[in-house]
Amino acid sequence: MKKPEFLKIGQEKEVTVDTIFHMYTFSNGSSKVPALLAYLKEYQPGKSIIFSETKRATDALYNMLVEQGYEAVVIHGDLTQAQREKSLMDFRKGAQFLVATNVAARGLDIDDISDIINFDAPNDPEIYVHRVGRSARMGKSGTALTIIGNEEFGSIKDIEKKLRIRMSRIELDQEPFLEMRLSFSYGRNGGGRSQNSHGGRSGGPRGNSSRQGSSRQGDGRFRYPRNNRTNKSKKLLNLFHNPLQFSCETASLDVL
Repeated sequence: MKKPEFLKIGQEKEVTVDTIFHMYTFSNGSSKVPALLAYLKEYQPGKSIIFSETKRATDALYNMLVEQGYEAVVIHGDLTQAQREKSLMDFRKGAQFLVATNVAARGLDIDDISDIINFDAPNDPEIYVHRVGRSARMGKSGTALTIIGNEEFGSIKDIEKKLRIRMSRIELDQEPFLEMRLSFSYGRNGGGRSQNSHGGRSGGPRGNSSRQGSSRQGDGRFRYPRNNRTNKSKKLLNLFHNPLQFSCETASLDVL
């Protein structure tokens, strides 16, 4: 195994990421939703954080995932401290996805996050470091996927150059999801879902999550096996033979 390459970014404490697989994929058309749903189907990630650049898109992503039957929570700068804490508590207790702006990119300490999904490519390599550093804790491996449009490819090359890493391109079967789009018509309370007394927001069928079945159900939601990780393991083994290693010192970010 190659000697890890140490990167110094910013002035705060060092965050070491030993085994992160860096990937990117192009969105097929104007919407990134088909790429996201295709990744969830084909790679079947575990506990994940999905990052978006704006609070509005974060709310829309959260609602879309809940409508598809996934257990998700949301966190961004418009939520109260109590609401954020409730979302994080639900995430720790078993919600599969935390949808967040960069407010969650630093200071979040959850050991079992396996995947980081950049729904929007970060416009700064330092932000990328903060995001992916939420994964691969306690010596575990992690996966970072960035979904990009054609105009965002420059961000990928900039990240590769400044962080001295290589991001592998993956192809996803987006065809079944091409009609899917984000809806921005939801209100702050999650499209009519009531917030609980602690202000947290979560959704999806707790006892019948989207990953327990294996086909499209009568309600139109896709359901995938919870325990089947074979596809992801095979894909990652084919893509990566020498895990990239780096460590960094984090920098402060403005809360979005």
